[in-house]
Amino acid sequence: MPERIRKDAPADQETGLMRGVRVLKSCQCYDGPMTDPVSSSRSSPTFTAAERNLIRRELGVRFGTSPRLADGIHLRTWRGGPQAGQPKLPVAVQSMVERGLMMVRPGPGPFARAFFTEAGLATLRRLAGERRGLDPVQYAHVRQELGLEKLNTEDANARG
Repeated sequence: MPERIRKDAPADQETGLMRGVRVLKSCQCYDGPMTDPVSSSRSSPTFTAAERNLIRRELGVRFGTSPRLADGIHLRTWRGGPQAGQPKLPVAVQSMVERGLMMVRPGPGPFARAFFTEAGLATLRRLAGERRGLDPVQYAHVRQELGLEKLNTEDANARG
């Protein structure tokens, strides 16, 4: 039976290490700057699952019409009560507004719309750049508007 190493075991006189501790002779270590994962996520915000779901739902093609980012996301309006006339903010939109990824502005008529800020557009570009983020076929119009894809000339000729 091998001898167990005790915490109070005497150290080796040559190396100063406790007996039974192995020392690696050659070690390739990372020599670059270490970053804190929390601080790196603060510098590059990401969308939560609820926010991604809202973006996919609002920017998806409806009845053959592709919504544009420049038109923003339509928000319903409170009709009565103390908040009458104010926009109803879904939880996902509220969290993006609080984090500076979206802003709410008045739209046509009595409706308000939520628009992506520069930080929100940069985060949306990262999301659209990932294959699992926004499907390249289903959300091709969003990718084109973000400048990630060029408009196919064949598609443009077929449309107009």
